[in-house]
Amino acid sequence: DADEDENGENENDDDDMNDDDKNDAAANTAPADTTTVYAMSDIAANNTESSCWTTIRGNVYNLSAWIDAHPGWDRNILRLCGIDGTAAFEGKHGGKEGPETTLAWFQIGVLQ
Repeated sequence: DADEDENGENENDDDDMNDDDKNDAAANTAPADTTTVYAMSDIAANNTESSCWTTIRGNVYNLSAWIDAHPGWDRNILRLCGIDGTAAFEGKHGGKEGPETTLAWFQIGVLQ
């Protein structure tokens, strides 16, 4: 699409969540126990829409509940399922407060 950037995301995406999105994220995900340690094989085994895990900067996230709520379309989350999504996340959202805060809600542990 002409409106997509090099990461395939809509350039007009709102980088911050609105209040409804924040409520959805809070309702679907509790603050994480970040002491749980996962291997990359664990992330790779969770590579579907119903169980979508990724790792970003050494932290592990379960993004399953965020797939349909992501303002940049579901496909941008689905492409992260089962892989290290650091480059994709950093390329689009790295250092931006809204996406960083949202991502924190989905952390389930750390990468071994």
